[in-house]
Amino acid sequence: MITRRMTIENPLGLHAAYAARLAAFARKSGSSIFLRKKGKKLARAADMVAVLGMLVRAGDELEILVDGLDEIEDMQKFMELIISLDR
Repeated sequence: MITRRMTIENPLGLHAAYAARLAAFARKSGSSIFLRKKGKKLARAADMVAVLGMLVRAGDELEILVDGLDEIEDMQKFMELIISLDR
């Protein structure tokens, strides 16, 4: 399992369309991907409702946890997706 941290920069935070894209990627990934906002429980990234329930706002830091055979590649692609959605 590998872990990274990222700050959400999108002015709207982690909104529904953003969460849907993250969940779609996580469902297709060969790894298990989880997100955690400081002080909160883990949310399965493949579960859009769980991701939205984290109530992530602009400036919040997310911890990303990826576990699987291709975890390094999946982490890199997931982080790239977040960066693209933060524009």
